[in-house]
Amino acid sequence: LLWVMNFNLGAGMDINFGSTDINLKAAGVARLEDVSMEGGEVDSTTTPANLNVDGSTTGVNPSIVRARIMTGIGFNILPVKIDIPIIYYFNSGASVGVTVGVVW
Repeated sequence: LLWVMNFNLGAGMDINFGSTDINLKAAGVARLEDVSMEGGEVDSTTTPANLNVDGSTTGVNPSIVRARIMTGIGFNILPVKIDIPIIYYFNSGASVGVTVGVVW
């Protein structure tokens, strides 16, 4: 049974170096419309608007140490191995992946 299916669990940490600069900006024209129906009549008000979005991160350094916990499940079907790892980084997010390999 352990050759057909496996489970894993662990804890660890990543050591990170470097920096990142991401430039993300967008602009556009929008039209805001408010539609209400009072007494069976449609009342509509349209307002032109400009939309600016700035999601840039410049000069942001990563955390030197990021703690994590890991788990996953794996399946073995003849020579094919399928692993599904799940990693949770405390205060940073999570990742889920699929790994497929052939063993001979």
